[in-house]
Amino acid sequence: MRPILVDGEVYDRLKKLAEPFVDSPNDVLRRVFELEPKRSTDDEEGVFATNPSEVNTAFRGRATRAGVTFTDVRVNRTPDRDFRVPILQALQELGGRAATGDVLKRVRRIIEPALKPVDFDEMRSGQVRWRSATNFEKKHMALEAIPLVNPNSPRGIWEITDAGRQYLQEVQKSQ
Repeated sequence: MRPILVDGEVYDRLKKLAEPFVDSPNDVLRRVFELEPKRSTDDEEGVFATNPSEVNTAFRGRATRAGVTFTDVRVNRTPDRDFRVPILQALQELGGRAATGDVLKRVRRIIEPALKPVDFDEMRSGQVRWRSATNFEKKHMALEAIPLVNPNSPRGIWEITDAGRQYLQEVQKSQ
């Protein structure tokens, strides 16, 4: 999704049509345009409507929406470390080596039930938060003393190492 700004008058009209704590601006617009209800995913193009009066740039120079600060997001999002086992599982299921996009799709299927709503937000970089967390955890696994993923894989290719297979096997035995 891509952020857009709407003026206060449009935002107020959206709020009047919304069911509090249930509807997003997208839900309201889908009803207005007589479109089927649909759960937004990070794989779809879209926009996020925000009220400019609710944008707060005072916190560490980062814009926040509706009073939600950067700290709130850090506390409420799924920690990067929680993506470790799903990444290794995805790589194992994909034969040990796969393109980034294929790994991310598989990781999403594995971890989606555990993701929090904030994990689906688009960050300022344009990347969806859960995808960024997955990439960071992959990077951390590649930089460990005994890497769980191959740090020398070609760009765009993820590859599990023998240590990664062993780690995954130990985790699965303990569950």
